[in-house]
Parts: sequence; C-alpha cells; structure tokens
Amino acid sequence: MSAIINLNMDFNEKIIIKTDQMDWQNSPSANVFRKPLARANQESGHATSLV
Repeated sequence: MSAIINLNMDFNEKIIIKTDQMDWQNSPSANVFRKPLARANQESGHATSLV
C-alpha cells in the first residue's frame, strides 16, 4: 500500500523549488534518477518530477 504524501499539491499556492539544491533520488526504474516537484502518493497517483 502506498503512503499518502502531499508534496506541493496545493496548486493555488505559488512556490519556488530550488532544484539545484535537491539531491537526485532513485526511481523504481534502474539507472533513472529524479527530483520530485509534486506528488500525491509514494509511487502512484499524481506526480511531477525532473528526470
């Protein structure tokens, strides 16, 4: 079961994400790394990432 996370899901709120200060994270796919920008659930549902 996926954990509920609400990372930047209020689209009415203006935010600045300093991606140059974020670490790359492993994704479920081998040799693919990402920086999550918005996410509703851990590995399912709405997700926006730099890959």
